[in-house]
Amino acid sequence: METEKNYGPKVLKEAEGIADSAQARQAIRDWPRKTRGVVLIAATTAVLITMAVCKGTPTTTTSTSTTTTTIPIPECEKNHTGTLKLENRSQRSLDYNVIIDNINYGRLKVGEIRSFELLTGMHTLDFAWADHVGYACGQSRPQIIECQTTWIYCDQ
Repeated sequence: METEKNYGPKVLKEAEGIADSAQARQAIRDWPRKTRGVVLIAATTAVLITMAVCKGTPTTTTSTSTTTTTIPIPECEKNHTGTLKLENRSQRSLDYNVIIDNINYGRLKVGEIRSFELLTGMHTLDFAWADHVGYACGQSRPQIIECQTTWIYCDQ
């Protein structure tokens, strides 16, 4: 029974056909060497099939280390901002002062386009005449969306 545990029933059947007990013991000892070729062929076949499925690139998985790929988060997502692009299309060739949330951001010349990074949400926007009293276009309330650009122009 000791032999059955070590080598299995297949080896014992092979040894049973041998009349000489010394030859039988030798056959049992040689059995692992005989099967090495079969195991090697099976392992090689498995690698070739894996390479064919993976288009020639063998893949490995390591359980001792983990690779983490970090995808950078855009600044607009970190800061919860979006872009407001303003354009002066004045038909009278006049400059505007840009006023966002009651803060004067300065002069916007005819034909000029300027970008402003703003927090997401609703804002107030005014195009005031730079050299005259009053507003060129009516007040608008642009909704700034995270990581997106909102275009607004004034053509008065």
